[in-house]
Amino acid sequence: MILYRKRKQSTLSVIILMLLSINFCFSQSPADGYESITSDNLLQTVSTLCSKEFEGRLPGSNGYDKAAEFAAEKFEQAGLIPAGEENYFQFLNVEFNQIDSPVVFKVINQEEQTTYELGKDFVFRGFTGSGELKLPVAFCGYGISRPDLGYDDYENIDVENKIVMVFKQNPAWKIKDSTWGNEYPREKSTIAYEHGAKGILFVSRPNDDGPQPLIGSVMHGDGKQLIDFPQLQISIGVANKLLSGTGRLLSECQSTIDETQKPNSLITRSVAEIIVNARYKEQAQQ
Repeated sequence: MILYRKRKQSTLSVIILMLLSINFCFSQSPADGYESITSDNLLQTVSTLCSKEFEGRLPGSNGYDKAAEFAAEKFEQAGLIPAGEENYFQFLNVEFNQIDSPVVFKVINQEEQTTYELGKDFVFRGFTGSGELKLPVAFCGYGISRPDLGYDDYENIDVENKIVMVFKQNPAWKIKDSTWGNEYPREKSTIAYEHGAKGILFVSRPNDDGPQPLIGSVMHGDGKQLIDFPQLQISIGVANKLLSGTGRLLSECQSTIDETQKPNSLITRSVAEIIVNARYKEQAQQ
């Protein structure tokens, strides 16, 4: 039995396989093994792995290592034969990014300042960069720059030394039946960075049926990590607060772009303050 100590994706599948293996292998026969798989002992193992002790099991973190060691102990108790590089472990290299305290996100409208709550109003993307920013915010639609298709959210707007706000998802429509390409946060962040922005705020499309909730995922896409470029996902309510000085709602902005299939970028009258400290490793191995 090989236990992968680090893994970038499919963590849930590994956990499910591990749970079934742990419960099945304690028995002497297949029949006994199936009988040993109960909702109670599965939930007990899930509760243990989801406890604070394992710190979310982020690949590359100490919490992930603790979870792997927990599984290895169970495999040993079950009498499984080790087949890894070291006992039950097969080592892998992964990108790793740990976000440390303090974390701050504020919106400033004229004389009003609002401090928002992490997890409720905003989250940092799993591969956010570090930074301490207090800069104007520009809304740049879908955050797409495709001059080859005649569509560029950055064409008629100056985002130099600003924080940009963009839809996390790409448009549901196409131009010339062409795909938009990768819509992962890393690519959209890189496009904003190349246009001079210092940070990015992702927000879900408000006109969707069931807009996507806040997700601080490490599903980031290919490309180079921007270590000094904060990446947040904000709620639709916070986005409307940023747009309040323009007299427009985020839903209206989306409708205008979708109906015309043309950019409608604008400078908001708001300033965002962001503080985030992240520790990044391109290759984390243990």
